[in-house]
Amino acid sequence: MIRLDEFGDAIVWESGFVRDESVRQAIAWLTASGYLIELNAAFELTPMGDQYLYPATDLKHGARVYGLGDVLLVKQTVLRGSPAAYVIDEHRERHVDAADDAAIASAIRDAVAGLM
Repeated sequence: MIRLDEFGDAIVWESGFVRDESVRQAIAWLTASGYLIELNAAFELTPMGDQYLYPATDLKHGARVYGLGDVLLVKQTVLRGSPAAYVIDEHRERHVDAADDAAIASAIRDAVAGLM
C-alpha cells in the first residue's frame, strides 16, 4: 500500500482531487490496466503491478566490490525480502589482489553464482 501523502510534491491535490489532468489520466490508466487499486486514502499494487515492478528472476545472487587499497573485498549478495532487494549474504566474501584481473573476475563470477 502506498499512502497518498507519501507522494509528496509528485501529486498535487486540490479539494481532495488530483489537480493535474495528466496525473489523473495516468492514475486512471494504471487502475484500468490492472496495475493499481485506488483506495480511499491509498493506492495498492495489484499482483500484476507487483510483478511488473519486482519481476521474478533466476538471478538470486549478486556481488558488491569494495576497494581496500591494494586489495578488493568481494562480498556475495542474495535476493531477499519483499520488495526483493540484494543484501549481503552473511560472511561470504573474498579478498583479492586489485591488480589480478583474473582473481577479481573469478570472485565476482563465484559470488553471482552463489558459490562463495
